[in-house]
Amino acid sequence: EKHPLAKPIQRFLAADLRIAANPDQREKIEDSVITESRNGNNDELAALGAWLYRHGEFQRELEAIPLERATQTRDLFLQHVDTLGALGRWDEIRRILENERFPLESVIQHMYLARCFAQQGEKSGADNNWQRAIEDAAGDLSKLIMLGDYAEKNGAHDVALTAYQRSEEHTLNSSHITISY
Repeated sequence: EKHPLAKPIQRFLAADLRIAANPDQREKIEDSVITESRNGNNDELAALGAWLYRHGEFQRELEAIPLERATQTRDLFLQHVDTLGALGRWDEIRRILENERFPLESVIQHMYLARCFAQQGEKSGADNNWQRAIEDAAGDLSKLIMLGDYAEKNGAHDVALTAYQRSEEHTLNSSHITISY
């Protein structure tokens, strides 16, 4: 933990061990870790955010890594949005994504918006954004698979099926080999 070459993950592992040994000191240990890490580089902040998320400390994560700082990298931004989702703050996520405070690939933006609309009970908004995500992912195997996985995890099984079918079609179409003599 105190070694000069220790990486953030090693410091967080040491903190986990201290928490396991002294559960009554959890908040104090977490405060110490946050204080030591909150002014670190973006990689350290991402590790801090992931550590707090694993501990279910969603509000503390948002306080340690505010939106202004989270918009510095795609990973920090997505982590921020996921944390807001864990807190059920769908209106806030939707406002952030619709105002385009951070440039995301359109397929990812529409996936998250679809989830926001679904969580808010707005089926037509969710369906519209799922459809736009499918259109945006067209022809890109990695995006289609990512979309299928995200849709499946979020209960949009028809969207997942469409994305997986299109990824299969893409794979079959791109595997044709032409031999010229």
